[in-house]
Amino acid sequence: MKKTLSALLCLLFIFSFCACKNGSENTADALLVRGESSEGIYKNSFAKLTFKAPKNWSFATSTDLLANTEHAGKLLDTERLNEIFVEIGLAYDMTCYSDDGVHSVGLLFANTNHEQFKEYSSTEELLRAMIEQTGLDTSEGITKEEVTLCGESYLRLCVKTKTGTGDTGYATFYGRSEGSATVIIVAACTDDFTVSDCEACFA
Repeated sequence: MKKTLSALLCLLFIFSFCACKNGSENTADALLVRGESSEGIYKNSFAKLTFKAPKNWSFATSTDLLANTEHAGKLLDTERLNEIFVEIGLAYDMTCYSDDGVHSVGLLFANTNHEQFKEYSSTEELLRAMIEQTGLDTSEGITKEEVTLCGESYLRLCVKTKTGTGDTGYATFYGRSEGSATVIIVAACTDDFTVSDCEACFA
């Protein structure tokens, strides 16, 4: 049960948003670049992000990232990342998990030219919609703050909740615009790996 928060956030977008596909009606003026991970460090030049995985954390493989999509079993490269970005509107490039599966950090791109995202006029509206999709209890409110990661300014929305074992959980969404792409970082953590710990991983 302790893994519920992490699993919920990591699978949220595949099941909730990626079900919508409107093909030729969708466009993108942003050309994404597939990130690279080596020796525990992930870098993405388009997102201008570097993430250093904490000790005993592992990066999801291309197979994992595509497992619940129609691209399952294929290679996730830059071309396919952009294809998904245009067709589906939401493309995952990275997910990193703690060894016990409790904590996770993921990077994805939302296509603001895609039919399912056109209704959101700001990054904040989009992030709030995603938080609603998690079904998390937001009765204690959603904190909002501007933060800097890898030299770029992000809007951070954070929900404090409880995990199945009673631990304090934090579902944190970061977003900023880059052309038609909204660069989104999603983090799930509890008291033993905090929001500050997560942000310290971004050089």
